[in-house]
Amino acid sequence: MLPAATWGEEDFTRNNAERRLRSYGRIMDPPGESRPDWWAVSQVAQRMGFDGFAWADSNALLEESGPRASGRKDYSKLVEKALADGERAHEVLRSMGTSGIQTPIAVEGDELVGTVRMHADLGFKTTNGKSNFVFTDYAAIAARNELLGPNSDEFWVLSRRLNEVWQSLFDDKRKPEIIARWPTNIVEIHPDDAARMQASGDLMGIESDRVRTADQGTSSGAITAVAYVTDQVQPGTVFVNFHYPRSPANAVVTADAASTPINPRQPFKFGRARVVRLGATDFPKSMSFAPRNLA
Repeated sequence: MLPAATWGEEDFTRNNAERRLRSYGRIMDPPGESRPDWWAVSQVAQRMGFDGFAWADSNALLEESGPRASGRKDYSKLVEKALADGERAHEVLRSMGTSGIQTPIAVEGDELVGTVRMHADLGFKTTNGKSNFVFTDYAAIAARNELLGPNSDEFWVLSRRLNEVWQSLFDDKRKPEIIARWPTNIVEIHPDDAARMQASGDLMGIESDRVRTADQGTSSGAITAVAYVTDQVQPGTVFVNFHYPRSPANAVVTADAASTPINPRQPFKFGRARVVRLGATDFPKSMSFAPRNLA
C-alpha cells in the first residue's frame, strides 16, 4: 500500500465532464511520504523491468500521453504546439487561466482553439433547431402511481444518497470515520409513522413482493435498515440509501423504464413496500440520530 498525494498536493491537469481541460497547481506539500499516483506507477513499472515510465514529473506524463489522446477529449494539438515552441505543456495550459480550453483542441494559424461547447450556439438536435421544454404528463404519472403505488398497509419507498457517502460506499468501507458514522443503512421515517410503529433507532424490515423489473415483470425483494426519524419525509413515505452494501434500496424499488413517462431510463428511485419493526438495536449508543436537515 503506497500513500498517494491528492489534488492540491501536486501539479496536474484534468478534463472534466464538459470536456474542459484545465491546469491545477500544487498549493501545499503532500503529508508524510505521500507521492503522486504517477510516481507510484513509475516506480512499480520500472522495478518490474518495463521500459519507459521514467517520468521526471507530471508534465512529462502529460506530454507523453498527448499523442495518444483522441476523440472528444483530444488534447494532442496542445502538446504538439508546446513542444514545437520549446515550452512545457503544463505552462501553456496554465497560461489559459482557470477557464482552460475545451477539447478536442485544434490549431488555427498559430493559435490553439477549443471546440465550442455543445449548445453554446443555441443549436439543438431537434426538427426546428430549438430546445424542447417537455411538460409533465400528469395523466401518465397518475397511471404509473396507480400501478406502482402502495396499498393501505404499505409505504412509498424512495431511494436517496447520503451526502457523506460516495455513491455505493465502495470506496468508503476502508475509512473508519465513515463507517462509524454510517455503520448500517438507515430508513428515514416521519415522526407520526415512527410513533405508530414505536420505531426509533430500531431495525426495520422493508419488503416488497411487487418490485417492477426492467422487463416489466414482477419480482420480490427485502432489506433491513435502522429507523432514522425525521420530518424531512412525508407520512407514508420512507427514504433509504440506494446502494448501501448488503442492504440496497434498489432491491425494493422499480427498474421498469416504461413506468416513467418522460425519462426512458431505469428509474431505481421509487417503489412500494411493507415496513415493519424487527427489534431494538444498539446503534443509538454508537451513532448519531440528530436531525440532518441543517439550514
